[in-house]
Amino acid sequence: FELRTGRYTSPHVQSITERISLDGSPIEPERFIETYEDIKPYVEMVDAQQPYRLSFFEVLTGMAYAAFADAPVDVAVVEVGMGGTWDATNVIDSTVA
Repeated sequence: FELRTGRYTSPHVQSITERISLDGSPIEPERFIETYEDIKPYVEMVDAQQPYRLSFFEVLTGMAYAAFADAPVDVAVVEVGMGGTWDATNVIDSTVA
């Protein structure tokens, strides 16, 4: 029973790409850049409409979700940041906690 998996964790130890993993391996640096380029218009749109810019963690969370959708993954492990109501990871529809 094979599932395509994703993992989003922080902080990274050696490379920022290790925060976003597909099938147990960090995404390639090229894919990391492509993923940012994919969401960049949305980041800019949100930043232009809000009094505060998206945080580094919020952008990386968006990148992880975009990478998971693009793969696509069957399941993902998503580590929360600070937790609580306003944590960026709370936007995902989770069926398992």
